[in-house]
Amino acid sequence: MRLPILAAALATIAAPLPAMAQDTAPDTSELREVLADPATIERASTMLGVMTDVMMEMPIGRMAEGMAEAIDGEAPDIDPDARVRDMMGPEAEDMPRQMAERLPQMMEMMGVMAGVLEEAMPVLREAAERLPSELSRSE
Repeated sequence: MRLPILAAALATIAAPLPAMAQDTAPDTSELREVLADPATIERASTMLGVMTDVMMEMPIGRMAEGMAEAIDGEAPDIDPDARVRDMMGPEAEDMPRQMAERLPQMMEMMGVMAGVLEEAMPVLREAAERLPSELSRSE
């Protein structure tokens, strides 16, 4: 019983793959260039630091109460005025700076992954073309 359901689900997912495979491989050079741009990295790092700091101020106590009410459950014992920062403890103070410092490495890795995806497109295209016939044989 599980095999036909799994095969049907995979066939549904795989149906558009041949059409997608006919598209040309994406040119990721522009994306890699943007991800490597020092000015972009600095702006993104600053923005991530600020966003992390703002998220640390989110009121988690009231949010937990609201979620418990929504599911007719019991809320955890959290101060209604607690913020995410309060729940994380002392290491929360350094979190915005750490996130901002790590973003350049993350952006570099995204650029590398974009290049790898571009290089892998022929293999992915071949798999997408073979998948429907492979699935029909397994039914």
